Amino acid sequence: MSASTDVISFLYVDVLEYSEEKTFVAECLEIPVIVEAETLDKVESKMKLAIEGFFETFTEERTAVLNKRRIPVPNRPEVIPSGNRTVLKMVMPYG
Repeated sequence: MSASTDVISFLYVDVLEYSEEKTFVAECLEIPVIVEAETLDKVESKMKLAIEGFFETFTEERTAVLNKRRIPVPNRPEVIPSGNRTVLKMVMPYG
């Protein structure tokens, strides 16, 4: 693997931008976590915290969910824009 990639776990997060309300809403597609924030950076930060909290609460889910998504990916989140939606492929620590 190169220095910019690694074999890591990731989760898909669907992000909707509501431009009139100046709000981003993000939903993790693998676990029941939804967050809202004013910017894409803030929604990403809140989502990471919410996912970490979910896995701290439901420890048995962590391995089951994260083992499904282990492939070589860039160390930075991949951003996939599409109209008023943005999909982030978010890197999650494994363990």
